[in-house]
Amino acid sequence: VEKDTLKYRFFGKLSFVSRKEWNKFMNEVAELTGISILESKDNDSDIVVYFGRLNKYSKLVNANIPAQAYVNFNYWSNRRINRANEITAASICIAPLKTPVLNEGVFRLKREFLKILGIVGEIDDQYSIFSKDGFTGYKNVSRKDKRFIKLHYQDAIQPGLSEYSLRGAIETIPTIDEFAVEKL
Repeated sequence: VEKDTLKYRFFGKLSFVSRKEWNKFMNEVAELTGISILESKDNDSDIVVYFGRLNKYSKLVNANIPAQAYVNFNYWSNRRINRANEITAASICIAPLKTPVLNEGVFRLKREFLKILGIVGEIDDQYSIFSKDGFTGYKNVSRKDKRFIKLHYQDAIQPGLSEYSLRGAIETIPTIDEFAVEKL
């Protein structure tokens, strides 16, 4: 559902990033998307960020996770979407004990958080958090990533657009040339 403020809540101990680094990331995402993103301590959160075992996460958010994922994966995300293709509930789980590489934990946390905001595309760039190759050792949001996020949240782009409609919507953005070279 389209909102101008989103609330997220941590379950488990914040892992892989310091509180300062996380807040910087959240401020950056809020600035790029135009959405206020706030941490909540209450059950009124739109987004759950869980640090712990996948089976406990599955029970907390009532997610249907395949049994083999408990063995093979160190992260999971879950989104519920309404008939208008709007995200109504979202959560991610990062399993710290199954993620021994710090940079991978940072990468998974940031990328999965962006994905639950609806940004699910990929970029053919190993230095992108949206790299089509997945975790490449890079954990930061690049300038190209920032443009990708900002483009995704242009008013012309709406939930549920077909690829054809999306291409048309992108072409209607009057400052696309300026946008491509904007300093971020």
